[in-house]
Amino acid sequence: MRATPRASLAAVAIVFVALTSLAAPVAAGAAAGTEVPFKGRLAGVETNNNGFPIVHIEGEGTGNATQLGLFTYDNPHDVNLLTRHGCGTWTFTAANGDTVTAVGCGDATVISGRPPFAVLSIVETGDITGGTGRFAGATGSFTVERTFDQTTGVTTGSFEGTISSTGVSKH
Repeated sequence: MRATPRASLAAVAIVFVALTSLAAPVAAGAAAGTEVPFKGRLAGVETNNNGFPIVHIEGEGTGNATQLGLFTYDNPHDVNLLTRHGCGTWTFTAANGDTVTAVGCGDATVISGRPPFAVLSIVETGDITGGTGRFAGATGSFTVERTFDQTTGVTTGSFEGTISSTGVSKH
């Protein structure tokens, strides 16, 4: 038995309604931005303007992380030398140019030596404020734990947190 054009149209309409009603909850969940792990390692160099008691520090380096892969970072921040508390921004740039941006604050503790020639343990928290490319509109947070050698300017460490799920790169 052969289907009539009217029966075929009805079948297509039923399939369309079924598919769109199934897709709506998926799209709503994706729009909400499911959190996924955001963690990695970093190493860099920090330079400062020798101010007192507030010093402006430019941190930059490289790393490897989930969601980003290989990346470079820029971390300008201001630190109160009397309290060892600082705040600033983070920009992580993936190899394809997509970025993740964040703001955050942290505290340093002397673990060896004496300032200005000490090795510091630094713990910072960051709130993701967005980004570009596949990270446009991203949200989330992370904690950075790193050491900083005031004599050499070298910092190394790791970070761990979550970031809202990302879309497909536009590159």
